Amino acid sequence: MDEPTRMDLRGATGVQIGDYPQMHLHVRDTPPSWWIRSGYIDQVRDIAPGGGAPGALKDRGAELAELAAFCAGDQEYLWWKAQPWAGKSALLSTFVLNPPPSVEVVSFFVTMRVAAQSDSVAFTDMLIDQLAAILGEPAPGPLSPGRADALRRALLLQTSGRLHAEGRRLVLVVDGIDEDRSVRPRSGLASVASLLPKACGDGLRVVVSSRPDPPLPADVAADHPLRRGIRIRSLTMSPHASEVARHAGRELYDLLHDDGLGRQVLALITACGGGLTLAELEELTGEPPFRLEGLLGGVFGRTVAGREPDRRYVFTHETLRSTAVRSFGTTLAAYRERLHRWADDYRDRSWPPETPRYLLLDYPALLAELSDVGRLVDLALDHARHDRMLLRTGGDAAAFAELHACQNILLTRRELTEADLGCLLRLSHHRDELETRNRNIPVRLPAVWATLGHADRAEALAYSIADRYERTAALVALSEALATAGETVRVERIIRDIIDPYEGSRALLGVATVAGRAGDTERAMAAADSARDLITTIDNSYEREMALAGLVEVLTITGAVGQAEAIARSLTDAHHRARALTAVAKANDTDGALRIIDDITLTDQRASALVDLADQAEPGRVDGLVDIAEQAVAYIDDPYRRALLLAGLAGVSAKAGKGRRALRLLAVAEQTGHSLVIPFERTLVLTRLAEAMTAAGEDEWAERLVRDITDPYEQVTALSQLVSTSAAGLHRAERVALGIADAGLRAQAMTDLAAAAAAAGRHEHSADLALTAEQIARAITDTSGQAGARADLAIALAVAAEVEWAEETARSIDDRDERERALAGVAEAVAAAGDVPQAQRIIDLITDPDWQAGALAGLAEAQGAIGDVDGAERIAREIDDPEWRARALAGVHGASQTVVNPTNDPDERAQALTAELATAGDLTGAERVARSITDTGRQARALLVVAAAAERGEAGRLIGSAMGMASWRYAVRALAAVYPQVVIEAAPTLDNNVPGTR
Repeated sequence: MDEPTRMDLRGATGVQIGDYPQMHLHVRDTPPSWWIRSGYIDQVRDIAPGGGAPGALKDRGAELAELAAFCAGDQEYLWWKAQPWAGKSALLSTFVLNPPPSVEVVSFFVTMRVAAQSDSVAFTDMLIDQLAAILGEPAPGPLSPGRADALRRALLLQTSGRLHAEGRRLVLVVDGIDEDRSVRPRSGLASVASLLPKACGDGLRVVVSSRPDPPLPADVAADHPLRRGIRIRSLTMSPHASEVARHAGRELYDLLHDDGLGRQVLALITACGGGLTLAELEELTGEPPFRLEGLLGGVFGRTVAGREPDRRYVFTHETLRSTAVRSFGTTLAAYRERLHRWADDYRDRSWPPETPRYLLLDYPALLAELSDVGRLVDLALDHARHDRMLLRTGGDAAAFAELHACQNILLTRRELTEADLGCLLRLSHHRDELETRNRNIPVRLPAVWATLGHADRAEALAYSIADRYERTAALVALSEALATAGETVRVERIIRDIIDPYEGSRALLGVATVAGRAGDTERAMAAADSARDLITTIDNSYEREMALAGLVEVLTITGAVGQAEAIARSLTDAHHRARALTAVAKANDTDGALRIIDDITLTDQRASALVDLADQAEPGRVDGLVDIAEQAVAYIDDPYRRALLLAGLAGVSAKAGKGRRALRLLAVAEQTGHSLVIPFERTLVLTRLAEAMTAAGEDEWAERLVRDITDPYEQVTALSQLVSTSAAGLHRAERVALGIADAGLRAQAMTDLAAAAAAAGRHEHSADLALTAEQIARAITDTSGQAGARADLAIALAVAAEVEWAEETARSIDDRDERERALAGVAEAVAAAGDVPQAQRIIDLITDPDWQAGALAGLAEAQGAIGDVDGAERIAREIDDPEWRARALAGVHGASQTVVNPTNDPDERAQALTAELATAGDLTGAERVARSITDTGRQARALLVVAAAAERGEAGRLIGSAMGMASWRYAVRALAAVYPQVVIEAAPTLDNNVPGTR
């Protein structure tokens, strides 16, 4: 039988079948599945007329047809040129959202109205986002500029190659290359135009647009296609756009010549860079709201419009803003100074609760646009401001983004001064502080806030979690909670940020489950299809089958039972296959379900499926199914699994009104549960029993069982399951939770109770519990991390020749291991500087034999390095530990003790190759290999290896890159070796407890 023909019907409204026009099969307009994984498509919809809906763009059918023909043709580049207001962005955004068949379009729309979308950094970020989505790969975290550029190029080649092999084509659309802010003097950035590919292999096509007159940036190579006579098309003025432009231009002219409030408001909106709300304009102008509302709703109607959801007033077209900037000229500086004074006033008041949103979230973008690095660094290091942002948004996500932006601006400079390195050091330290206060946030807490209706707070809190794996778990739980709340757009954006394909598929399946249970089959299937695409990219076979089992569960909810059964029977892992077949069984009638359950090979899984089937059976068949299930449970050897399933059967019997049977099953399950020796298993069984007893009306029995749980956290876990039936139980559980000694477990217990209270409809109490959980988590002090940081600082101070200060800092560390490490490091630095007696004295302070032996070995090697071989041997032979003694003697005589272990880890291989290249003097190659390392901590360490072999200025650049991507602790010693004064001046900031602050 021939393989069926595949058709790509995107952009089609129907397919004609046969010879008669009336025979059409209409198809649903389904967007590519990768759009859900890419955040940029939503921005394109904001640009396109009518959100890109067919027919919303007027009188451009010929141009859209020409674009479609270009995609299928042989020419590689197409350049649309047109005057402002001709409708370039409207045309290209509509094309992006309605691509021709067999074409995938990635795009970037340069706009100076939004500072964050107007340069080559944003171009690279947005292309990486879209290309990774097409490939089904996780979007990377923060990258250094060089690494991001390399990744963008690699993904472009990989995507075009894959699509070409599939008979499809990739098209890159870049609108507004004349509005690129990268070409500003001293930006340190390549222009967007220069980053467009010179060669378009594998069918890649590129569409660009601009005004006719600005020349190409100087950094566009002479052999670039944009300079080699490519096809240029002139876009005629759209009559619809020209009419809007005429009215808006006249309106702007009138406002510019208004000597009153209109011009003042226009100047402030022009100067701020990101838009202002009515309340913010009121504060800046001193005018009452009724005057401003009348103005903005009247004479400003076509020039400025309010953008939801916060109703910020921004220009309706970039040409209007450019005209306003040019018209105001140097007088705009006075209005920017007013914004600076406004910010200074709130800073001087420590950012009180009434601080305007603009100053907390948008003002940094203006400073970046103005290259006002001094003010920007001051904001990014302002603890009080970030505390206010935390209270306002519920998380530190905005603070992290601000720090990252500030670091990127510094790292794009061609040369880093000592002042720049000092800023990067303090920024890295502050980033560590923010990560520390978010390290213990319970992963379920954001989902609780979302359930309570606080979506913004929930999202900000989830993105603040420092650990990547815990953040991912939080986002997965949050996406399901938001889907339940109907926050579809927000859910799609969050899922795009989940890097791991397995976790991303879990999130999509959670959304599909919520939609399916709500009866929204279309949305459920769309999410399930996206999950299926993502599942195919999971490398780990166990995780892939686990995700497919989850997909089966979703398909049964949507009614696609046959498809679900086919997938279930294709699974090879017995546990995942059993889980999937159970879901299929539950979607069948009772007799069909029993036949499917017979195919489950695992005894306990088959029994579990029978319990589930009894739980959903019609009343007349419950008794018989409980009999069958009880017989299956009797064959289970594991008492833990047997007790759990007996508790489940008791609950089924109680719900069916079979009280006597339920009590008999409960008694057997309780006896089995008390015999368990593993605390976790015993607790879970007793908890399930308590739930079943509550369902059977045996509340006192349930309470007695919970009291038998001795671990406070586990007892809270059990009590949280009973919250829905007992308000008093919630208060009692809260008292137990607050008595848990471990703060991390206490925060987790309060989160569990908050979730239970929310599920029971006790939202006010749930919010109180959630707030308490958050406060407990943020108050946890990382004493081990603090001690380690002080040890690293002590060693760096010794390298910077501040020996007395370094020793004093090391000796003040309470943690014994970190104190010994610090003293050993200080001694090594002192010995390397040639002061052997001083180093020997410091080593004598070390009490741990192993640390002391290692320090003596380092001292011997340092002594040998200055030519005193006899003295070095004497020190080495005094080491008691035979292994350290041998290593010391080998070091004295120049013999390598390094053992190279072969590894399959690509990052480890790259680290080793970096060191080899740096030692051989190939610093360019070493840096290139170092920047290929995916783990940021390892990449930072590799760059520091290269820095150690580099000249001073180049070393500073590499050390700065390391501080931009990882903790300051990695780089501070290397920085002290090259720029000691930078570390000395920053030391009081790095450790407020440093004794004898200089």
